[in-house]
Amino acid sequence: MPASKDQTWLWPYDETKRKCARSWSCAIRLMERYPEFIFVCSQAQQYAWVKQLYPSIWRDICKFVHKGQFVPVGGTWVEMDGNMPSGEACIRQFLYGQHFFHEEFGVRCKEVCVALVSDCHPLKSVLFMAW
Repeated sequence: MPASKDQTWLWPYDETKRKCARSWSCAIRLMERYPEFIFVCSQAQQYAWVKQLYPSIWRDICKFVHKGQFVPVGGTWVEMDGNMPSGEACIRQFLYGQHFFHEEFGVRCKEVCVALVSDCHPLKSVLFMAW
């Protein structure tokens, strides 16, 4: 089951942060009840918010990441718009996102395109040339 919270959609940032906590709490309850349940989620920025604001949820996330049920995907800081002004901006999304996931969980996301296609953002050809 995937979750996508668009940080620049209709909600203020504080509401986006609360929605992450609520959605991820529900997913954690499902993981506790159904060990075969797997939840995927991108956007390192949202993980950082939950870590800062909801420490008990963060501890559960860490536990389930290590069990393989809560899976960080995408590898970007946020689900970016593929129409960014430069390839460097795209690469920095991966640099900061992958760094966060590696520092926090010891993992690097291999499913890098999930963050880009989940909201059907167009992709810059420069991203693929750099990859």
